[in-house]
Amino acid sequence: MGERKAFQTDKAAITGGLYSQAVIHNGLIYLSGQGPIDPQTNEVTLGTVEKESELALENIRIILEEAGSSLNKILQVTVYLLDMKEYGRFNEVRSSSTEGMSSIIIEFVAGTDINEVLSKTKDKVDLAKPDLPADLEEDPDVIEVNISELPIVVLSLTGTVGLVRLKEIAEELQDDIESIPGVLEAEVTGGLEQEIRVEPDPGKLAYYGLSILSLQSIIAEENQNVSGGPSAWATAGSSSGSPASFRAPRRSSGPVKRPTPSGARCSRPTAAC
Repeated sequence: MGERKAFQTDKAAITGGLYSQAVIHNGLIYLSGQGPIDPQTNEVTLGTVEKESELALENIRIILEEAGSSLNKILQVTVYLLDMKEYGRFNEVRSSSTEGMSSIIIEFVAGTDINEVLSKTKDKVDLAKPDLPADLEEDPDVIEVNISELPIVVLSLTGTVGLVRLKEIAEELQDDIESIPGVLEAEVTGGLEQEIRVEPDPGKLAYYGLSILSLQSIIAEENQNVSGGPSAWATAGSSSGSPASFRAPRRSSGPVKRPTPSGARCSRPTAAC
């Protein structure tokens, strides 16, 4: 069993009770209960739930930092509320700070007009700029975070078939997952993308009067799928198209047409791959 050591700092609120602000034992810091006491004046400051919560969290922050820890290392916090109806307001605003950066997270109840509150929040941040440090490298940024867009499941594929084949398997699974009712989107990241390397022959380019930029444009125009528009049979409807994107190097080795200044068309071989 490790030694228990009481911890006290005059930088946080001191209630005068017969207990320590914290006890350090086996590398963990156990804090006593903290309330809405101003650490500067040591006076109880009653007000809104938000204000009282901020004072309690500020005292917790001070004690942890003075004891050599931080808010980011907290393992458990127990909150006592007189009325559970106030939980939403208590949990409304959270903030965290690290060296060189501070962030504030504001949560809103379902049904809130996000565009409206986003605009109001930006206005309030602009009003607070004069109170921020003068040597900021960047202005504060207000962004919207939609939790529904965050992934709820992350799957990883491994195997001995190679990264290219693993990517193909992942894309097959992507279609299966997106077909599940309630799934908005599945995204595939990582793996290897197959590429076709084009090495043009400068002599042939000069012979056909082509520049590198025009060659790039022609290849891009050829390497695409073209929609054929909708079709209908009886009561069933569908669409048709012409898949023409390059799936293998040999697809790009045939003749490619380009218009001449007179309007006629000529063909020339593309560069070897």
